[in-house]
Amino acid sequence: MIQTLGEKLEKDEKELIEADKKEQIKGVREMPVLFEEADGVWLNLQGKDRKRRHFPKAEMKAAIAYDGWAEEGSGRYRLDGKVVTAGFNKASDFQKIREAMIASEYNLDEVQMRFLNGDGASWIKKIRDKRTVFQLDPFHRNKSIRENLSHKEAVCDVMELLEKEQIEEMFEYLTVYKDSLTDDTEIEKAETLLRYFTANKEGLLPYQKRGLEIPECPEGLVYKNMGTMENHIWSIIARRMKHNHTSWSIRGGNHLARILAKKCSGKLYEITEQLRIPVFEEAKLEELKGDILQAGQIRKKIGAGYNYPVVGHMIGLDMESRGDRKKLLSIVGY
Repeated sequence: MIQTLGEKLEKDEKELIEADKKEQIKGVREMPVLFEEADGVWLNLQGKDRKRRHFPKAEMKAAIAYDGWAEEGSGRYRLDGKVVTAGFNKASDFQKIREAMIASEYNLDEVQMRFLNGDGASWIKKIRDKRTVFQLDPFHRNKSIRENLSHKEAVCDVMELLEKEQIEEMFEYLTVYKDSLTDDTEIEKAETLLRYFTANKEGLLPYQKRGLEIPECPEGLVYKNMGTMENHIWSIIARRMKHNHTSWSIRGGNHLARILAKKCSGKLYEITEQLRIPVFEEAKLEELKGDILQAGQIRKKIGAGYNYPVVGHMIGLDMESRGDRKKLLSIVGY
């Protein structure tokens, strides 16, 4: 069932990309600002795909787009109008799919500004729309500071300079800090942070602190701090696909990732409705329901008086009981 639905989604994506190339797609949602976030997670490969790539893992890319935050309750907000994309695709192919899916939901002619939040990876920053403003993900930015600065005082100082929006002063501080170190490992880590920040200098400040003229927020929505991708990577991909010693083929991983992305977008039902698979036809469902035991039948079938077939034996009871075996058997009443 997963493969069948995944193949349907794959076919839809290819048709969507072709339509987008011909500029035949225009979504119905008209919003002045579009927020986008992207990240990747490495998953274990299996079988032929592991051997073919000569590497045990592949990066599952994931991205979300939304138009703002809608309040659900007191102090609780949800992302509005989510469009989620996921797959093992190459960077260029992934961006084509992402753009086509966004275009199918949003009228991009009406979007005045696009904000992209990411960890600075090259595939994330390869954007097609020049209106996009990149922002370095706050989680990855702060994590890099803590991992590469060995002194707590330096961590606090750099964080404070960023908070005060003093970017040039922050770079000067890091240079002086690096030159003051004597340990080779600490020097190398400080240089790593400097290179990371230099490569993403334009995105060090949040989009709200750039002095940009951001269009007025639509009624019913608010604009908040970006940085939800870590949570979405977990809830969309990692929770199901990364742990529990699982490994994936490229085909199977792509199919499941597409399904999970549609589920997170709230559009999985629309896809399943398009499929007419015999096992889910109404007549078959009625037949399956007839095989399901009702509460009143359970006692008759599996309750008192039902004789289970006795097969096999317990090895521990077939031999002499002594030592630890004797103690264990005595505990359970033998």
